Amino acid sequence: MLSARLEAVAALLRGGAAKDLREEALTPGAVTLLELAGTQPGATSSALAQQLGISRQAASKAVQGLVARGLLEAKAHPDDQRAQRITVTPTGRKALERSRKRRAPGLARVLEPLSARERAALSELLIRLHISANPAVVGDGNPED
Repeated sequence: MLSARLEAVAALLRGGAAKDLREEALTPGAVTLLELAGTQPGATSSALAQQLGISRQAASKAVQGLVARGLLEAKAHPDDQRAQRITVTPTGRKALERSRKRRAPGLARVLEPLSARERAALSELLIRLHISANPAVVGDGNPED
């Protein structure tokens, strides 16, 4: 029963974001990658892949696509010739900001019935679930060293 309820809320959130993604021509995975790269400037594709729970090859392909669109920038890593440091470009930041603004009303509608205390509790529970589902991520969203 809990999984069905979680899936129903997720479907509402995804449905509200569908138009947003079409307008930006971004997949949900691309938005997630941009969001994560924005919180960790200079992370490598491998580090991003680990946190997203996807293969390095999939992350590398996604990063290359976003670099080609001017949303991400990849620069040589100073300590590892094979690795690249990934950062969100100004164009990528603008796309994320537009995406957040368009998603905000739908998210606000879903969260509106909750008190501030309930929202804080939900946030903590979601962090715990995220960590549980992906042990490479700690509470602040940074990879464990």
